[in-house]
Amino acid sequence: GGGRKNVRFALPYILTPPPPLSSSSSTTTAKDEPSQDNGEQNNKDDDYALSRPETCHRLDKPTSGLLVVAKTKSAVQYLSKQFEHRLVQKTYTAIVDGRLPSNDNISSWQLAETMLDDKKAITYWKALDHFPSLQATNQTLTLVQLKPQTGRYHQLRRQMAWMYNCPIVGDATYRHPDKKYSKRWKRGLM
Repeated sequence: GGGRKNVRFALPYILTPPPPLSSSSSTTTAKDEPSQDNGEQNNKDDDYALSRPETCHRLDKPTSGLLVVAKTKSAVQYLSKQFEHRLVQKTYTAIVDGRLPSNDNISSWQLAETMLDDKKAITYWKALDHFPSLQATNQTLTLVQLKPQTGRYHQLRRQMAWMYNCPIVGDATYRHPDKKYSKRWKRGLM
């Protein structure tokens, strides 16, 4: 007995983009909701290993970091929902070209809020350290932590470059347009 209910997930519809499209974009289109099953058996298909693991969120091509993947359908669905409902907190560390404005306390979180593609983009950031570089704007680089609260296209890269005029080092897309960077600088070597 025990009144325990098993949760059964409907099978998703998944579109797989053909190469060479980026694998960083989400292609799941079905809105499958779990259904209650009062029986004693789970749908075993949801717990079998997939032929290959699937990603549960996006990561921009030039970004390095942790990528969450899952090996079963039920795990992909569960973890994807966690990202979709913003229950996962993401923190990025980057070096930006220039000195980010800050108040007297270098370790306090600042708010970056703007509209990107007609949608609100919110990020909290804090400068961790400043250090000199002869190739940097104003001869200063800033080590920064970024916590996006929304997930807009290239949100962190665009906010740093457009709002603060401090592009992320190595970012060829949103760097200073009038600045000539050496090959080493483009690779993140300062």
